[in-house]
Amino acid sequence: MGAYMFGFGPSRRRFLRIAFWQYGGSLALVLAVMWQSGWAQANISDWKNVEALAPSSGIWVRTTAGKNYHGKLVNVTDEKLSLNSDEPHFPGRRWILRQVPRARVKEVRRFSQEASMALGAAIGGAVGVGIGAGIDASTPKPNDDPHAATMVLGMLGALLGSAAASSSTIIKGKTIYRAP
Repeated sequence: MGAYMFGFGPSRRRFLRIAFWQYGGSLALVLAVMWQSGWAQANISDWKNVEALAPSSGIWVRTTAGKNYHGKLVNVTDEKLSLNSDEPHFPGRRWILRQVPRARVKEVRRFSQEASMALGAAIGGAVGVGIGAGIDASTPKPNDDPHAATMVLGMLGALLGSAAASSSTIIKGKTIYRAP
């Protein structure tokens, strides 16, 4: 009775499973591409989009010279964009007030430091768990805590990954403005 569940034999069920993955997977891929927020963006070559941003919003700016800046928005006028840029400086980092003329702005995107830190923590945690699992696998089996290295190195990796990604632009957000 179990082989002919719902009136379908083993060969019929196999055919339905293959058809579901072939056509269902294709449909899911098409719908995922169509529902992307990038397709529904407004006119991104309008400077008013940048002017509408709230002060202290996180932004990422690319200039026509190819330089990239990220930080907090200070002010936007018709002629220029001002931001507190987070930049490397020995030893560590520093905040610099950058004023970029509108004619030199090539692209402006939203920037989330928290999202970059979360991704860095996930990557660092995964690396730490992988190294810890290798160490745990090589220890003799009758030990007190069989997953101690995995847990400790996973947490340490997440902490270091988050710290490393706190001042980088791993994730750039939605495009606000692109020069025509």
